[in-house]
Amino acid sequence: MKNILHVNLAGFAALCLALLLLALPLSSYAAEPGVDGLYVPDRAGLLAHWEASIETDAHTLQFEKTAEDGVYLFATDFFPYKGRLRLLNAVVVADGDNYYDDVYRGIIELELLNADEAFQKKFSRSYYAWVEQNNFFFDAQNNVWFPSSTSSKYLSNRPERIATAADLPVKASCPAWKDPRVLRSVLPIGFFLLIVLALLFFARKQNKRIWDNHAQALAEQQRGLTMVQESLQHQREHTKLLQNMLTALRERH
Repeated sequence: MKNILHVNLAGFAALCLALLLLALPLSSYAAEPGVDGLYVPDRAGLLAHWEASIETDAHTLQFEKTAEDGVYLFATDFFPYKGRLRLLNAVVVADGDNYYDDVYRGIIELELLNADEAFQKKFSRSYYAWVEQNNFFFDAQNNVWFPSSTSSKYLSNRPERIATAADLPVKASCPAWKDPRVLRSVLPIGFFLLIVLALLFFARKQNKRIWDNHAQALAEQQRGLTMVQESLQHQREHTKLLQNMLTALRERH
C-alpha cells in the first residue's frame, strides 16, 4: 500500500507537469512575434495609434472620451462637424493584397452620431477622405504604423524584408537561456516543480509518521498476544497441577 501511494503521488505530479507544459505555449507565446520573429500588432496597439493620430491631427478641434464606451466628443474643421463620434470596430488583419507578408492592415470603422444623411451627401468627398485617414498599415519589420493613404509611397521606399538592411540596427545574439520567452516558460515550470517536490516531501513525512504509528500499534498488538499466550500457558500449568493433586488424593483413598 505504501508503494502504491508513492506511485500515485508521482503519477499525479507527472500529469500536472504535462498539463502545464501543454498550456505554456498557449499562454506564453500568444502575443509573441509572428513572421520571422517580428512583432504582430494587436487591437490595443491599433486603437492607441488611432487615438494619437486623431489628437495630433491639425484639423481636430476636440477629441475627448466620454463615459459611454467607444464614444468621443469630436470636432473638426476638415468638414464642419461638432458632436459625438462612435468607434464601431477596430480590427487588425494580414494584408493579403501586398507583396510583403509582414505588413498588416488596421481597420477603423467610425460613425458620426450627430450627422444625418444630408450631411454625408453634402460633405461626401471630405468625409470619405477623412475615413480613409483613419485606416492604417503596420510595418512589422520596423514596428511602425502608417496611414493607408501613404502606403504606396511608404512601401516603395521600404527597406528589404529581412532585417539586414544597413539602416536597421543589428541585434546582438544572446544565449537561448536569456531569451525572455524561454525564461517565461522555465520559471513557471521551476516554480511548479518546487511545489510538487514540497508536496511529495510533506506527503512522504506524513506517510512515514503513519507507518511508524502503524508499526508501533502492531508491536503493541504483538506484545498483547504474547501476554495472552503466557497467561494461557500459566492457566494450563495451573490446571495440570490441580489434576495431579486430584489424582494423588484419589490414590490415597
